[in-house]
Amino acid sequence: MRLLIAFISCLISFCAFSQTDIPGCTISQACNYNPDATINDGSCEYMSCLAIGCTNPLACNYDATADYEDGSCYFQEDDWCDCDGNVLDECGVCGGEGIPEEDCDCNGNQYNVCGECGGGEDANWCTGCTITIACNYDPSAIIDDGSCLFACPGCTDPAACNYNDQALQENGSCEYQGDYINCDGECINDSDNDGVCDELEVFGCDDPSACNYDNNVTEFDGSCEFTSCVGCSYFFACNYDATATITDNSLCEFNVCSGCTDINACNYNPTLSEDDGSCAYFDECGVCGGNGSTCEVQLLCGDDIEHEGYTYSTVLIGDQCWFSENCRYLPEVSPSNEGSDTDPYYYVYNYQGTDVEAAKSTSNYETYGVLYNWPAVMTEDICPSGWHIPTDEQWTELTDFLGGVAIAGSYMFESSSSNTSGFDALLGGCRDLSNIFSNEGSYSYFWSSSLHNQNNNEAWIRRLTYNGSGVYRWGYDYGIGMSARCVTNQQIVQIQGCTDES
Repeated sequence: MRLLIAFISCLISFCAFSQTDIPGCTISQACNYNPDATINDGSCEYMSCLAIGCTNPLACNYDATADYEDGSCYFQEDDWCDCDGNVLDECGVCGGEGIPEEDCDCNGNQYNVCGECGGGEDANWCTGCTITIACNYDPSAIIDDGSCLFACPGCTDPAACNYNDQALQENGSCEYQGDYINCDGECINDSDNDGVCDELEVFGCDDPSACNYDNNVTEFDGSCEFTSCVGCSYFFACNYDATATITDNSLCEFNVCSGCTDINACNYNPTLSEDDGSCAYFDECGVCGGNGSTCEVQLLCGDDIEHEGYTYSTVLIGDQCWFSENCRYLPEVSPSNEGSDTDPYYYVYNYQGTDVEAAKSTSNYETYGVLYNWPAVMTEDICPSGWHIPTDEQWTELTDFLGGVAIAGSYMFESSSSNTSGFDALLGGCRDLSNIFSNEGSYSYFWSSSLHNQNNNEAWIRRLTYNGSGVYRWGYDYGIGMSARCVTNQQIVQIQGCTDES
């Protein structure tokens, strides 16, 4: 039995010592973990596999792989431009070498002869005479150019305005103050400080609206008066005053004077009621009251005629020669909200300013011409010499020649296929009594020179309409702005022949 137990014990002991044991670190989290170790021998360590360094992102030596701070961080100093300890040079380059010795700036420029960094080769400004005793010494000169002068010419008279105390030789250049002006060009005596010398003052009226206005006046003396030049500006009034500079048409007289009342006379006045035997008639040369001795110049109707800077076309209709376009005489211009029954007013359709040239540059002026109130249409300058605004009777003569008022309009429109007359009317509208521009594209309005109702301030007009063939005759208020045409007083030359251009 003892032998059996000893045998089994021996067998077990033999089997145990026959296996191979591997000592080492058996903990997987350790830096020296050995997966093959069978016996943990206590050697596990946990530091050798960790990343240690600077963990501050602001540091120069920041290590993004470090797990643990080791205190090694260092930072850029205030005067550094990088972590290598470099500083900015004078050109702003980090660690640069600065401006090269041969240059004057960071752009590679050099000094020119005048000491300008990067300056051009033109050195005239810094050259001159540098010798202080010379006549033409230039204290701003840097480089002497050999121009120094020592015989100094100039004005040597101390009483002269341009006396030169450095001049050694008189050259006749002396200038002296005038009778009233000192050497600075200012008045010696100017008590009111208006820039006009007391001895040269012109006293009088300086108000342009006064009768005795004097454009030469420099000193107002209270003498302006506004009565001696007041008068009537209606051309057909009995007391029309061509010299009046202040208009007061309430003074105009129409029915208390005599004159020519014959419509066929060239000096016919439609405002008169009593004939005084003064009527004159055109002679064969077209001269009013003439004796037939000036027939060298006759009007060939159809020719252009120039007036006030504009060239008008003309047309022969029956025995009358007319403008074939609207009047464009425009001495001044007003917006539609300004007007009068007594004073002349001029308008251009849809123009609301007061600048004549600006009004003339509009397409409406070019197309339709000017709209006039009746006082404006009765001024002398609206038509050329030998022409006038047609009377009511002359309008009637025109429409009668074209077949009567019921159909005459169809022969007068520019756009009409039956515009055989050549009158070329356009639908230019008007400036109405509501103080607005209206009816452009719908109606044409034309003044006559004939009164309709003086007590109501009305004159005869003609109106053409876009949708009718009639020519309408009405009495309209003087204040409305309408178009105008001129007709001639002169003898008309008609040339017979073929007029078919084809």
